[in-house]
Amino acid sequence: MLRIFSKNKRQCFHLISVYDIETACQKNGVETFQTYIGMVPGWGNTPNFFYQKSVGWAFDDLGRESIVFDFGNKSDVISKIIQTRYLSKEQVPFSSLHLTTNLTPAEIEIVTTTL
Repeated sequence: MLRIFSKNKRQCFHLISVYDIETACQKNGVETFQTYIGMVPGWGNTPNFFYQKSVGWAFDDLGRESIVFDFGNKSDVISKIIQTRYLSKEQVPFSSLHLTTNLTPAEIEIVTTTL
C-alpha cells in the first residue's frame, strides 16, 4: 500500500525506514541527517516520478528508532530531522514529509514524553 502511495501523480514520496536513516548516520556521521531535511536529492524531473520537480520523504516505522552515537555524543537523528524541517517550513513545505508508525496512541504519548 505504501509503495502505491509513494508514486502518486500529485506528490511522489521516497519511502525509507527510520532504521536505514540511522544506519546511514552511524556509517557516515550524524551530520548525514541533513540529507533528509529537504526534498529527496536528484529524484525530480524523471519519468518514474511523473516529471514532478521534487520528491518528498516518507519515514517508515517512526517511534522505534534508537539513539545514534557519533564520537561518543548521543543524537536522536529522526527527532532532529523533524524539528529542523518544521523550523524550515518556509523553504520546505512540511507536507513534503509523511510519517508512518505501528505504535498505538498510548505508546506515542509515552515516546513523546520521554524525549
